[in-house]
Amino acid sequence: IDDEQEIAESLADFLSIEGFTCDVAVGGAEAQKRLARGDYDLIVSDLRMPGMDGPQLHAWLKAERPDLESRMAFATGDTLGVNAARFLEAMNRPVLEKPFMPDAVHRFLQQMDLA
Repeated sequence: IDDEQEIAESLADFLSIEGFTCDVAVGGAEAQKRLARGDYDLIVSDLRMPGMDGPQLHAWLKAERPDLESRMAFATGDTLGVNAARFLEAMNRPVLEKPFMPDAVHRFLQQMDLA
């Protein structure tokens, strides 16, 4: 899930190499539609997006699809502000740094117990 389609597709390509079948959502609203009806082993959302950002999407997922909440993790390429850093610390999940690199994606999957 990313507001930039090319970035979302880049991660999907790396995950496909690791053996995953991927859906790409451009932005939080599109992600909501997919998550409302789909079942996923892993959900990776950009932290900062216009409209619905990663923390807002997580809050929606926790309320509407609590069965998927533990499968959500975040990606970021930004310097983290205080609020974002606190959110990620509270989530206690691996964070995937942009730009995506194959080794980093593999380590991320290991941290999520999916590799």
